[in-house]
Amino acid sequence: MSSNLAIKLRSGTQQAHTSAETFMKCFLQGVVDRDCNAQVLKQLVLRLQRTRSGIRELYRASCD
Repeated sequence: MSSNLAIKLRSGTQQAHTSAETFMKCFLQGVVDRDCNAQVLKQLVLRLQRTRSGIRELYRASCD
């Protein structure tokens, strides 16, 4: 069952990983424009906030 989950996660996130790798290659070569970089940073901040929120909820639930 866990291997099935791993397969689903890998296939479900493949496009996102490919996009991230492409972005990083361009970023390291200095080809990413300022607006694109700002958009990526905004997305990362949003993901970080959601992750922190989820961790807080799990922590609170475990303390009850």
